[in-house]
Amino acid sequence: MLEQLKERIKTALAKFAKRKTQEQAEGMATEAKDIVASTKSAAQRNPAGFALLVLIGLGFVYLQMRQHRQVQNLS
Repeated sequence: MLEQLKERIKTALAKFAKRKTQEQAEGMATEAKDIVASTKSAAQRNPAGFALLVLIGLGFVYLQMRQHRQVQNLS
């Protein structure tokens, strides 16, 4: 009887964990869709400003890659 109880508890915990993980994934997907929608909206309202932000972002990525390469060369 104790073994059956343990198995039922394990099963219940597994179902709960699966449901929580699915809820988190759905929440993250909804959040990502909202971010994409707001970004698209901002780009439509002010294309030049959005382009400037993209260029600044690309500049930061370039600097990070360059710094990472320098650190590897020093090692």
